[in-house]
Amino acid sequence: MQAGFTSNILIIIVALGALSSFSSPSYSLGAAIRVLRFPIILLAGIWGGFGIVVGLSFLVSHLLRLTSLGSPYLEPLYPLRLSDLKDSIIRMPISFFSLRPKIYRPLDIRRFDPQKGRQHEDIDE
Repeated sequence: MQAGFTSNILIIIVALGALSSFSSPSYSLGAAIRVLRFPIILLAGIWGGFGIVVGLSFLVSHLLRLTSLGSPYLEPLYPLRLSDLKDSIIRMPISFFSLRPKIYRPLDIRRFDPQKGRQHEDIDE
């Protein structure tokens, strides 16, 4: 580093990449991390912090364009619907889940009556 061959940010990115390879739960995820790690290290070596931002922005833009079974890959975050994020971080009470998520475009929007706690189909009878 004192000779000027690498920058401080490059050493930090290489260390984070090495640590991330040990934290992957499956082999295929570890392989994906390795494939993504080397271009970001290369961009960090060439442009520093700006290269990291460029690499991560390409990664996020690719993930935003992906779909899985007709729904967006980053569905709770994009398109952002705050009503669908009820159970993502903190578990909410069951009365908050009387409506179905809007992303699925349900024919029947209600799951159950929140006051009675019964299924919506049982209420109509």
